Formats: sequence, structure tokens, C-alpha cells
Amino acid sequence: MALSDATHNSLTTLHTMGSSLDKLIDDILIQIFQTLSVHAVLSLRKTSRRYYLLSKLRCVWYARFCVEVLARNLPLPGPPHSLSLLSATELEQRTLRALYLERAWPRLSANTLVSRYHHHGAGARVDQVVFIPGGTELLTVQGDTVVHWLIVSWPGFTQGLKHVGEWTPFEGVPCRIVKDVDVPGVIAVGPREPLGFERSAKVLSTSLKAPFVTLCDYARVPGVVAGVWRHFLLLNTTRELQVGEGGLELLDWHAQTTGTALLPRLPELFGSFLDFAVFAGHFVVVWEHCMSIFPVPRVPANGQVLVEHTRVFMFQETISRPVGFTTCVPRRVVPSCLNPNANLDRDAVDWNWDGQRKQDQAAALGMLPTLTIAARSRRLESVSMLMLIPLEDEVSRGRRKTATAETNTFPYRLAYLPPHVPSILLHWGNQEAVGGLDDYVSGACTTLCLGSSGRGVFVVGRELRLMSPGLLILPPYDMQVGPVFETGKALYFMDQHRKRDLNRLRLDGNVYGANEESGSGDRVDFDEGMGRFVVAKERGGFEVVQLD
Repeated sequence: MALSDATHNSLTTLHTMGSSLDKLIDDILIQIFQTLSVHAVLSLRKTSRRYYLLSKLRCVWYARFCVEVLARNLPLPGPPHSLSLLSATELEQRTLRALYLERAWPRLSANTLVSRYHHHGAGARVDQVVFIPGGTELLTVQGDTVVHWLIVSWPGFTQGLKHVGEWTPFEGVPCRIVKDVDVPGVIAVGPREPLGFERSAKVLSTSLKAPFVTLCDYARVPGVVAGVWRHFLLLNTTRELQVGEGGLELLDWHAQTTGTALLPRLPELFGSFLDFAVFAGHFVVVWEHCMSIFPVPRVPANGQVLVEHTRVFMFQETISRPVGFTTCVPRRVVPSCLNPNANLDRDAVDWNWDGQRKQDQAAALGMLPTLTIAARSRRLESVSMLMLIPLEDEVSRGRRKTATAETNTFPYRLAYLPPHVPSILLHWGNQEAVGGLDDYVSGACTTLCLGSSGRGVFVVGRELRLMSPGLLILPPYDMQVGPVFETGKALYFMDQHRKRDLNRLRLDGNVYGANEESGSGDRVDFDEGMGRFVVAKERGGFEVVQLD
């Protein structure tokens, strides 16, 4: 029985058909349900027991998830899994959560999901909080100990916090972790502060069945752990007292070899290392004064190779941490394999979560993605906004091939967006009323957590607000999709800096010593798929906050 698209997609038509629907066999009704909107499926569910049971079938929610979430490039809620492993209930929950956040963002409120205080003794301070991709598990760092937590259940149900396990990578040495956004569950850990030449690093996987499994253990490395991406372990060697100027060194932890590939810096020209991203098949390394582009290198088994720059983009002004990256891939782009008119049955194409998926979709459809970089300006009162956008010769999707060899390697240019200027001013609280300098509040941005969709959170002073994807103007007349800073009422208020930290507190909001490498961003993390963030509390413990 062939039904028109209008019949498939119109709940009104279904109600008009009335009792005639009851005469249809289940197979026909299932095909109808697969083509209805989520709202129509949920409405029909309430009309009869038969429709209720049909609306619970996995093939119905598989089709809706593919068409209304995957095909529209919406952030994916929940832990990364193959679609074939997800039940009907999980597909329904993930579909409803993704659509709700898409509809309600950024008009959301913050509701505490779970809280944990004073673990490992009263006053124990959490130095770092990190969501494992999916937003249902998180890691906390307290001094030399890493703790794995599970957030039990989903929004709308009873919430809880389960202690999965803990691990001490370096006895008595405060540590810091970094996560691989492309390979869920893989993290790297190293000492939080340099300890002379005795530096070590570990790469491990973490899961509910096996919380901390060491994949690679380097007893000695040439720098401080800066990141992990696929089989690369990235080390910041710019603070070394050695011959040469250092840079970002890459180890192949899969091969567990000692050879490195050096992404070099020129200290007088580049300044200090800030952060990195992987974009368009290249490493994008952000320094204080510029951004350097490197090809993904081949790491030797022994010795060191020097990687040449593909491009270097100098900044108009000096920037500092925090730094955030987002690609803001346009929504509602339907890959051919997920066309709503295709036959989406149990054997339809499967889909996996990974960090390059949205960029790969855009490339397959002839579109070159953009990369937006947000970073605090050294002037303190603003957030600099930069964007890597395709060159005009490449926008035509390969029809014009007049670019140089260098351009073809990395066909992008650097554009400057209007900066964001926070409305909060730097001020000091009433010292007499609070007993000294306890009410220090900085007007500088101290946290930028951005997802690939352009959703995120940022902190200025004590105020946490949302970021949303939107149209940005590129002078003189171009427009691109990028992150927009929300300026309304603050969503959440961070704890104030306590007096015990003032000996390490700069006027720009950064902290000398333990947090100098990462700024204040270690104490906040954000998961765009589930729409939640986690905050380390000043007096110990942490709080997971849901956006509803």
C-alpha cells in the first residue's frame, strides 16, 4: 500500500481516516509510524493500546532518530554506541532529548542534577572536572587521585551518583587529565606542574566495567602533557631549558615508541602555547600571537623529525587562555544515506559517534566547514573571535582550480569577527564587610567550553552563561554560522575565589601555579548532547547541572 508524503507526515490526515486505520495490518501501520513526526507518534500513542504498542517499536524510533537527529546534525545525547546496540527506549530518549534542546536552546534554566561534597575528607578540593563523551560519566581530579563517577538514569527519572573507581597515577604528585574527543573513553594523564626533568605520562581507557586500564606508560617524556588525539600524545615542550625553542611534540602511543615529531615555535614570534585542535586534516596550534597549521605527521620510531608549517596566521592582538574551538556545522543537511525518503528499516546504514563525523559529512556534500576560535584577549575586557573560512576558489566545490599548491593543502583564510565584550566590570567587594579580600570578582572570561555545534558555556566573573550557534557578520558583507554569546540573565553563579587562593590570583582571573597551564577552565566542563555542565565547588566537591 503506497501512501503519499502528505499522508505520511500529517497527523490530521490520520485522524480523518478514523476507523479505517484500524483495518490496516500492523506492517502498514508501522510504515506509517516510521514516517510520522515525533509529535505525531507521541500523540497517536495516547489514542489506543494498539497504537501505544506500535509506537514503542524499535524500528519506529530508529527511523525518527536517523531522520530528525542524525540527518539534521543535532548534537547526539548519551554515550557513544553503535546504533545497532541501542534499544527502542534508548533511541526514544535520545531523540526526545536532542529535539528538546534544539527547540528550547538557549531559553533554558539550570537545575542541579546531582551534587557531591567533601569526598575524601572535609574540605577536599576538586582541581579538575571532565565529562567522558556522552555526559553520563565524569572524572574528577583531587590532588594526585582521579575518581570515576557514573550519573545514574536520565532526565525525568530519579538521579543519582555512583562511585565507579579511583586511581592514583603518580603517588603524591598532583595530576591533570586530558581527553580524546575522537575516541571516547581514552584519556592521558601527567603531572599538573613540571617537576624538573622527571616527567612521566600515561594513556589509559576508562569504562564502567574497567575504570582505569593503562594503555601506555611513559616513565619519562620531554614535556608536559597537552593533549591526546587518536594515536598521538601531545607534549608541550616550550617551557624546557634546553637547546632549541621547543614546541608541541608528538609521540605515537599506539606504537609505544620513543621517537617524536616536533611542531616547532619561534618564541619571539609565536609566544606561549595555548591550545590545539584538529581541523581539515591538520593540527591547528594556537599561540599567544599567531596560529600555525601543520600536517598530521608520521612519527618515527626513534629520534625526532621537524614538521614544517603549512600556514601561519598572525593575530591582530595577543590572546590568552581560555581558548575554545567549534566548527558549527550547518543544521538540516541530509546525507544521502539518511534521506528521509529512503527505506529506513532494521538493516539501514549504521552510524557511529566520532569527533570528525560532522566535518566528514560536510566534505562529502561538497561543503568546506569553518572553524571558529574564541579566546580571551590580553586586554581582558573582551573575548577575541577568529574564524578559518574557505578561500573563495574552494567555495565553488572544486570547479575552480586556480589556487596555489599551498592553498590546496589548507584552503582557508583567517577572518576576524566582532569581539565579545562582557558587561561585568572588574571590581573588589566590600573588604570590611566580608573580612578582607574574599569577594574578589574578575571581569575577565575564565572559562570557554564549546561543542562542535556551537553550543557551549562561558564564565565571566562569577556568572556562567550560554553560547549558541547563530549568524555572524564577516566584514564587509559575508556571513557565517558561529557561536554567539548570550547576554541575558546569568544561568549559574560560580563560587567566589577564597582568601587562601589570593596569593596565586592574578588580576586577569588566572591563577599562578597549579592552574597556570590551563587557566580556570579545569573547574568547569560541558556536554552539548545531554545539555549539562559540571562545576567544581570552591569548598570541595562538585555539582552536575542540567539545562531544562
